[in-house]
Amino acid sequence: MTPKKYLIIFIFLAFLIGCSDDSNPTEPENKTARELNIKEITVPAAMKQSNDVHAQVANAYINLANAFRGYSVFYTPPAGAKNLSKTNEDWARTWELDGLSVTMNYYENGTNFGWNIILNGTDGETTYNNWLFMEAQETIGASNGHLKIYKDGSSELETEWNYSTNSTGIYSFDLFMYSDENPEKLSITSLPDDSGELTFYKTFNGSFVPESKVVWTAAGAGEWWEYDLDGNVKDNGTF
Repeated sequence: MTPKKYLIIFIFLAFLIGCSDDSNPTEPENKTARELNIKEITVPAAMKQSNDVHAQVANAYINLANAFRGYSVFYTPPAGAKNLSKTNEDWARTWELDGLSVTMNYYENGTNFGWNIILNGTDGETTYNNWLFMEAQETIGASNGHLKIYKDGSSELETEWNYSTNSTGIYSFDLFMYSDENPEKLSITSLPDDSGELTFYKTFNGSFVPESKVVWTAAGAGEWWEYDLDGNVKDNGTF
């Protein structure tokens, strides 16, 4: 994802946050969208404060994963958004943003609930015609789902988040980044006691191969590994 695309997304995010107003409810006809069950990954204090470069990189990756939680605000239509339709638990809203017509569609089907954002119009550089910008879906009654953002004006994926929490409270998170010719993947597992592990993958010969891995305890001590393109450990250490 290009820096410019990130800027557009976060400007849009700030706009939606700024437009929310408790005195002017945004829910269409008193209906509210279900919230995604996205967990904030907690980093042990000792790891967060560590000067070890591998601990710092792990902290940065975890912050990236936690930033995913902010995307749920995309699915709050701003005050003044127009009702397009409403059938049972499904509804659609539309509003204008810097020359673009933004449409949010929300649905529930008994098994899943989700949203998508459709763009029409011109932002000064690109003209959109019913372009699917982003979408999210979660299984009702379970803490697993995904969120996807598409490449500008395209049906190809730019970024994808998949998440789940099992019955013992273990949270798993995968972030796929497709913006380059060689996609990257970040996988994080977080346990209820705040211990966990993460692995960062690069693409080699069309497959994801691990580049680095970090495992940490609830106390914030950790161990790290770096790998070559064949998956062999080339360096290892602790913090």
